[in-house]
Amino acid sequence: MTYQQPQLPPGHRLAREKPSGGFWYAYDTEGYEYAVGCSSTRLDGGERILTETYSDGTKRQWRIDHQGHHNRVVDGDEMAEQEIPAGYQGVAWGAIKRGRQGEQAEKDCEEWGLNLGTPAQRKWLWLHGPRGTGKTSIASLVVRGAIERGLSCKMTDWGEFLRRIKSLFGTDTDLIEGAIAVDLLVLDDVGKDQPTDWAAQMLFEIVNGREQRGLPTMATSNYSVKALAERYGDDKGLAIADRIGKHSEIALGGKSNRG
Repeated sequence: MTYQQPQLPPGHRLAREKPSGGFWYAYDTEGYEYAVGCSSTRLDGGERILTETYSDGTKRQWRIDHQGHHNRVVDGDEMAEQEIPAGYQGVAWGAIKRGRQGEQAEKDCEEWGLNLGTPAQRKWLWLHGPRGTGKTSIASLVVRGAIERGLSCKMTDWGEFLRRIKSLFGTDTDLIEGAIAVDLLVLDDVGKDQPTDWAAQMLFEIVNGREQRGLPTMATSNYSVKALAERYGDDKGLAIADRIGKHSEIALGGKSNRG
């Protein structure tokens, strides 16, 4: 494979003949090795923006706070495409016909989303109801609205999130920390997983971490908070319900819209 070598400042030289890990490496005039195209910009309050330029020319930015926690900096369109499931990219408020209870639940969720990032937003949102009633579509709309207001968001299927943690067993700290630190976290289909002690522990760590930081959290589930607590057992289940139960719970009624 032929690589296009980057342009370097006068007196600098490449440390390797080809990129490694997506980066070119070089030596400066004093012999210090560095990754080409990486820069750090200090912000007020001790935060930094780290810019990474990969060997193919693409760039990524990370915001790092004074404690070392980092979040990816992306534009709104990229984040929406990244976080919202493909089948829900074009949904709109009021597009799904619902019964009276379902319409009220949708309005409550829309209002909850509008308050994100304001002093009025003190509660979490637990949206539960039968399968196929449009819980994921509502969650996707909440996420899109939050992204448009400049909030960092993460929307993830809970079962898939657990599978990713298992696949990275022993190195899952960043994955969990990322879920805890983002401005808005949306966990989709909580309770669809096998109710093991390990799964309950993962949910407890995330819920507890976000409560301690005062960050808003939304979840969708086929179970009410009480039913989920019973599913996970008296130990972690009750601890999770205690933290979520201090916040809000919205029931989405109606019949399944799936064929």
